[in-house]
Amino acid sequence: DIRALPVYPIWEHAARHDLVIWLYPRAVDAHVVPHLFEAFPQVRVVFNHLMVCPGPKFWYDEKGRPQAEVPMPPETRYSTMGLKIGRILANTRGTYPYENVCVHISGQYAFSKQRYPYRDLAGWHDSLYRVFTARRLMWATDFPWIDTDPGYGRSVGLPTELMPYLAEQEQRQLMGGTASEFLRFTPPPIS
Repeated sequence: DIRALPVYPIWEHAARHDLVIWLYPRAVDAHVVPHLFEAFPQVRVVFNHLMVCPGPKFWYDEKGRPQAEVPMPPETRYSTMGLKIGRILANTRGTYPYENVCVHISGQYAFSKQRYPYRDLAGWHDSLYRVFTARRLMWATDFPWIDTDPGYGRSVGLPTELMPYLAEQEQRQLMGGTASEFLRFTPPPIS
């Protein structure tokens, strides 16, 4: 019974007040995520950091940035994405069942085993793109962690580096369009 979960009242409150939940669950809690999505389809959810759920191996590098020992693609994808083992890319292509969920494209430095541009994560970015499409992905800086390495300018270029196949409209969607629509930002008047 998900009503017994300690987070249930938070989700109820978010549903009552049209709030957005920013989600970064631990791997051990990933299995309850789809149940919360189903119980609260009206709650808009942003799944942080590439939809990765970190396990117990967590530390800070010499630059003070969080690091997580997580296999990529993350094993929690089967519960958070509802994917069947062995059928990742073709399983939900563009039809993720929860329209109220978007994914933050951020935190690459924490999960990659390589330096910028974190090419070992390109396959996972592709999986997220295929499942969610650019309409439900949103880029984030992850400031201040990226301030000096790789730097803001290089971070802005990550989507192009890791998803070079994005059309121009999809790039615009990822780099602000999704966030603006999903978070219901009203654009400022143009004078």
